[in-house]
Amino acid sequence: MTSKLTIDTDDLKNALIATSLAVGTYTLVTALKRRCDSKHYKLVGHVSDIMHFPVKGVRGNHLNNAVLTNRGMISDGFYDRSFVVFHEESREMCNSKLPYSFCLVKIQVKFCDSTGTCVVLSAPGCLDLKIDLKTEAEHFQLNFPVDIYGSNAENLFDTGDKSADWITKFINHTDDNGEIVKFRIARFDSQKSQRNAKSSLQNQSEKKLSDDLNYDVTLGDGGSLLLYTNASLNKLNSDLTKSGSMAIDNNNFRANIIVESVGNIPFEEDNWSEVKIGNFGQICKSQVKNSEKFEKSVSLKNVMPCGRCNLPGIDTETGKQRKDGQPTIWLKENRTLGPDSHCFGSFFAMSKSDAGKIIEVGIGDPVYAKVQI
Repeated sequence: MTSKLTIDTDDLKNALIATSLAVGTYTLVTALKRRCDSKHYKLVGHVSDIMHFPVKGVRGNHLNNAVLTNRGMISDGFYDRSFVVFHEESREMCNSKLPYSFCLVKIQVKFCDSTGTCVVLSAPGCLDLKIDLKTEAEHFQLNFPVDIYGSNAENLFDTGDKSADWITKFINHTDDNGEIVKFRIARFDSQKSQRNAKSSLQNQSEKKLSDDLNYDVTLGDGGSLLLYTNASLNKLNSDLTKSGSMAIDNNNFRANIIVESVGNIPFEEDNWSEVKIGNFGQICKSQVKNSEKFEKSVSLKNVMPCGRCNLPGIDTETGKQRKDGQPTIWLKENRTLGPDSHCFGSFFAMSKSDAGKIIEVGIGDPVYAKVQI
């Protein structure tokens, strides 16, 4: 009896030792894997949608492919957020904090051709507006900046009285005296206009932003590229529909790149410190390996999460604020990442050393990331 008990005790000790070794090994391997993942790129998904928004605040266009630059996405010769609507008297950009701006989400923009010289704006109840940069002699450079969320856009060009009359009639906003308020449309000229968004982004971030990144952008809110995953949008919409609210789409969140992720984990893009997009060399166990093309390719750095205003809560069909307060309520409850900052998606930007380089992206392209744990 004593001998059997001793054997059982020894077996138990050996089992405990083996278990401890296994746990220790697993912990070490996991720690090394996390350390490796934060230093090396791994396949995280593929591009499922690309959207380009020629006019700030209006609807975007779905694309099959596009070119990314340090200033943002280019399609048919136009940068993303090339045009902005502003108040003629106050010179204030029309944004979603101003109720009379809500209707802008009903405007659709199309390109006349691929030369980057002509766009057509369409809106319910209005004749189409054609803005042709080649033939409009009345375009002129503004002698004042237009403020874009705390950073000035300098040397923009007014698109003329015809477009001003069109947008004024469409918005149809009156002041306290019953007078029609006048609005105008300005455009960003890639050769003469300038805007650096670092100061406005820094005001929204608790951490110091990197001095090595390029913050020269067009008329978007912040970084040159806005990205999120389908898993994040699906999580939000699942919760909204379960509570009886209407789902939303990317015309509300207005990202340029949407990723179908391998892990299908909501908001995993928060931890992607850098991304590269495109087909590169050999893949081994989800790690990029021995690819000179990959090493020389341009990476995009995660600047910060994108803080959200009222725009996601505007019904893009009616141009009116949703009565249920969604998705703002959900974002405040689930995605508050800083003081007064409810976020969805992340801004990405190129390094200063990569300014002037381009990234060609297309639907289905693999997306690689350095994952920060």
